[in-house]
Amino acid sequence: MFLNAACGGGNKSEVVTEEVESTKVATLVTEDYEHIFGEDRPFAQCHASTITGLGDGNYLTAWFAGSYEKHNDVGIWISKGNPGNWSEPELLVKVRNEPHWNPVLFNAPDGKVYLYFKVGKEIDYWETWVQYTEDGGVTWSEAKELVPGDKGGRGPVRNHMLVLSDGTWLAPASDEKIKSGLCL
Repeated sequence: MFLNAACGGGNKSEVVTEEVESTKVATLVTEDYEHIFGEDRPFAQCHASTITGLGDGNYLTAWFAGSYEKHNDVGIWISKGNPGNWSEPELLVKVRNEPHWNPVLFNAPDGKVYLYFKVGKEIDYWETWVQYTEDGGVTWSEAKELVPGDKGGRGPVRNHMLVLSDGTWLAPASDEKIKSGLCL
């Protein structure tokens, strides 16, 4: 699923459903950028949008936003809707007074939509946090650290997770200390 821009009006949009590896996937297709909000947004900057379909024609999107990237006021924001009809941006989570980063929404086989995100000043010390919704983003569980005490950001970073044929969840990750390679 693609969202051309979470930060910042758009024109023609359509939703296309296609068969991908025997799973129906709804894809948001836009000819121009689809902005969820305009210049009157409640934050100065935003970055790293993620989007997932909810199965009812609506989408849930999240991003990090605040005064500027790496500022202590940066939190994870969400909006729900469909092309041309998005809810007002809402600050979903701010677990403490440190920057929050790189949200990832994941439609899991258990019916929950999980939100993974990073918290911390420096990448090497990021913690991965997770929370979920069972009602399409109306209510959310309390955010908790994915692996308590784990520094360095284990867990998904920036891109969608996949479910393998054996049910294993595969998440892209990064290790900023390694200068080459790909972490999964």
